[in-house]
Amino acid sequence: MSDAADAPLLPPEEICAQAQGNAAAWILTMIAYLKERGGAVEDGVAFHGRSFAPAWEGLRGHPVEEVAQLVALNTLSVGNTLRSLSSEDGRAELLVEGWPDEELMSFLPLDRDECDQIWDTYRPIMEHLGLSYAWQRQDDVVRITFEQQSGR
Repeated sequence: MSDAADAPLLPPEEICAQAQGNAAAWILTMIAYLKERGGAVEDGVAFHGRSFAPAWEGLRGHPVEEVAQLVALNTLSVGNTLRSLSSEDGRAELLVEGWPDEELMSFLPLDRDECDQIWDTYRPIMEHLGLSYAWQRQDDVVRITFEQQSGR
């Protein structure tokens, strides 16, 4: 038996890339599972958002840019590319590309529209925080917007 100290160390970049691929694969697999079983993907995504909304409570009342930064971090953590993050006057916008990963998606009976439902996971989270939320795909880019609701 070899000692753990003798085990070769893997570079952090390699570990991070593997983790990103694994996280994206889990998301896509859950979407495919719900689809295969006749479950409503939108219900599963909404459940996820509602379940984790309380974890975002610490951002209530913070500048909307901080909320957008956490969403950006989440998208980066599954291998997406952040093209831009901008904010002004209580409104923030992200431009993200790389979702879904075409290679991962090729293993599952999914199309891009089905995979895009994951963006709705943030809707109940933003409602919990009192923010308006919207997303839309424009070719290979997903535009996500967050806005302080008037009167808050």
